[in-house]
Amino acid sequence: MKSLLLAAALCLSGMPVFAAEHVVRMLNQGSDGTRMAFEPSIVQAKVGDTVVFIPEDGGHAAASIIVPTGAEPWEAPLNAEARVTVSVPGVYMFKSRPHFAVGMIGMIVVESADRNRADIDAFKPRGSLMRKRFEALKGQL
Repeated sequence: MKSLLLAAALCLSGMPVFAAEHVVRMLNQGSDGTRMAFEPSIVQAKVGDTVVFIPEDGGHAAASIIVPTGAEPWEAPLNAEARVTVSVPGVYMFKSRPHFAVGMIGMIVVESADRNRADIDAFKPRGSLMRKRFEALKGQL
């Protein structure tokens, strides 16, 4: 009986009962030949999901650039796995700290891009490669 009540309470609470885990690989070369790449470079997630950044090649460190208001920014050590549980709807933009200058960026879209779209639109990419990657990601929002 207690188990049934607990299950009903979880369902009615609006909290996700089963959160998903999304894996983002940090690579020196992506499967399409792109140098310094996240695969995938954009993740669709729900509140409560966890995104795991795995440095499959050395020299990467995942860090947030933009997070929605109320969300926690993150910065992982070099060559370390990072686990980020997304807690607020919106767009989380991230980078590999050592490769930011060459455009190694990506995005997590949690339920809707509308919440902080103005922050994303205000981002100013540096250099042509970063601008190209940023525009491609933004086009998927």
